[in-house]
Amino acid sequence: MKLSIALGIVLATALAVPALAGEAGGDGKIHHRRRGNLRGRVWRCTYAANYAATGPENERGRNDDLRATRARGDSVTVPGREEPTHGELWVFGYGSLMWRPGFTYSLRCKAMLRGWRRSLCIYSHHYRGTPDRPGLVLGLDRGGACPGVAFRVEAALREPTIRYLREREQPTAVYIERMVPITLESGDRVSALTFVADRMHRQYAGRLAREAMLERVRAGAGASGDNAAYVTETCDHLLAIGVRDRDLEWLTARLRSK
Repeated sequence: MKLSIALGIVLATALAVPALAGEAGGDGKIHHRRRGNLRGRVWRCTYAANYAATGPENERGRNDDLRATRARGDSVTVPGREEPTHGELWVFGYGSLMWRPGFTYSLRCKAMLRGWRRSLCIYSHHYRGTPDRPGLVLGLDRGGACPGVAFRVEAALREPTIRYLREREQPTAVYIERMVPITLESGDRVSALTFVADRMHRQYAGRLAREAMLERVRAGAGASGDNAAYVTETCDHLLAIGVRDRDLEWLTARLRSK
């Protein structure tokens, strides 16, 4: 009953307010990205209605549904515009993907994503921590700009690459897939697949103080090794391509000084 009422309200809102555009506020629930995209608005409002009706206590079930969707190979990319399902694929990396992509690509170059920033805003329960002692890993959070690395994947490898990335990036469904516009170092603009932080997920840490980040990183270790190694390797790679990240540099200096 609660779901029906909530869904009816948000659907009525979506249909009554035409041509909404731009990102919504910081609640992470509804994101209108293109005028006139009725199907996208209904999808997003349905998503919000489910969350509003069930509440955070049922968040694990929502994440299980997302993982089941990905396991079937279905796309869960947040709708914004109709994206091609064939042809070459671009992938935008901002963390460990930059230096350990794990998939075959035909071109690698620097790129810039605007409107999102790199942030140690994800509690890691798998790769660099555990549920009892979470580490911290990178996500894309709203605001600013993020220099990173773009990879071009040939058309024949598009679907295998997407499946690999979903399996790698989503063991706990803490990210949301997005197709985002990026600018390559050549000046060309392309649409690329990336993973942004899900602000409604229980593992979303938000903006932590540096001392709190340092404490988490020093203690964290998971399936892929020490959290400290993740931070220092990412920082080293960014410096190698001419990118400064003040938080990662501050953390790296202290992690290496002990």
